[in-house]
Amino acid sequence: MGEEYWWFYDVIAVAVVAICIFIAAKKGLFKSGLSLTGYIIAFGLALSISSAAANSIYKNSSRVNNVKNLKKSVYQGKFLEKTSDYIESLGYPNVKVSENKLLAIYTSDPRKKSFDKQIYEYINNQNANIVDPENIFSEKLHEGYAQIISGIISDKLSEYSAEYAAEAIREKPYTTDELIPLMIDNQEIERDTSKEAAEYICDHYTEKPYKTQIRLAAFVIILTVLIALTVFILTAVKSDNFNDLPVASNLLGGVIGAIKGGILLLGIAAMIRLYVVLGSNKMLFFNNKAIDNSHIFRYIYSFITDNF
Repeated sequence: MGEEYWWFYDVIAVAVVAICIFIAAKKGLFKSGLSLTGYIIAFGLALSISSAAANSIYKNSSRVNNVKNLKKSVYQGKFLEKTSDYIESLGYPNVKVSENKLLAIYTSDPRKKSFDKQIYEYINNQNANIVDPENIFSEKLHEGYAQIISGIISDKLSEYSAEYAAEAIREKPYTTDELIPLMIDNQEIERDTSKEAAEYICDHYTEKPYKTQIRLAAFVIILTVLIALTVFILTAVKSDNFNDLPVASNLLGGVIGAIKGGILLLGIAAMIRLYVVLGSNKMLFFNNKAIDNSHIFRYIYSFITDNF
């Protein structure tokens, strides 16, 4: 839904570049050149500062809060119960999954026999038949892990981070072997593992999406401030100070304006990317499908998604 608005992104792209070309051509080569220099410096500083700011803010603030919030949610997520229900929902005949049996499996040493294989053998023994080829069963089990763990994350953190975590688990399901034992309220373990589980989730599944959000916000703010400062400074410079050749100056000024328009579009794309992330790609207008259908803007947007 919302794909029909793709054209609006291309209209924005063309309008921004056209306006920049017109203004720069009118101002002439030298003043437009100075302005472009300010834009390039602003873009470079925004890229570097936003990256450092995202790392610092995440480490000193966001991660601490995320661990605290997830710690409350880990055991409330009832991993054993939900895993049991999920396996039973797969529709295998005569299969009832005991939470105590899952507890015994998840507290065993996966280096001797993987959790996947133990559960697969347990289900087959109950069914007195092979329920699925082992690789197919493992894929279904991993999908269950992705859904359950992302649900635990979305309960306390952003929907985008939960979706990112689900995809990360689907791509690297073996990472759950270390996490799952920490998510189980095992009375035989004296230490409270809920904080360890929360830290594991933050470090393996939610760090990148949160850093992305912080960096996008910082990039947009810094770029906007620095470009505004550039415009303010150059506004105070009188055009009479420059002796441009009329035709050549206007043509080259227009070329410079096109480059400036591209930089502005990158800032706009970063802002839109932030809206998409915060809205978990479900908003009517700010969603990836609409942007992917555009003919021009999608290339600008892909630069932002590749670098943030």
